[in-house]
Amino acid sequence: AELGLEIPGSDVVRVAHTLGLALGKVGLALGDLIHPEKRGSVRESCRAIHRLADETDTRAIEARGRLFSEQRPAVEIVALIAVCEPLEGAARLCRDLGATIERVLIEHDL
Repeated sequence: AELGLEIPGSDVVRVAHTLGLALGKVGLALGDLIHPEKRGSVRESCRAIHRLADETDTRAIEARGRLFSEQRPAVEIVALIAVCEPLEGAARLCRDLGATIERVLIEHDL
């Protein structure tokens, strides 16, 4: 690493990848929302959004746990937390978007 840090890149990549999958499902749900024949697909996407957002959180927590259990240097722990916190925040936003899309389906009887 350029700064001499050995942040477990694979952990961060897995967190970001899972978040990317959740964002993709948000896009699918929004795209399908305007098509009445695809409402079932929207509900499936919303369930997947929730599952992937939860998985993102779990992976981030596991990555942190590995840093502490491996007794990594404090600078590596701080760096990983700095990278993972925004990813976890984005996962929360995805979860909120999924809930909002579900609410739109219910409130408008779609």
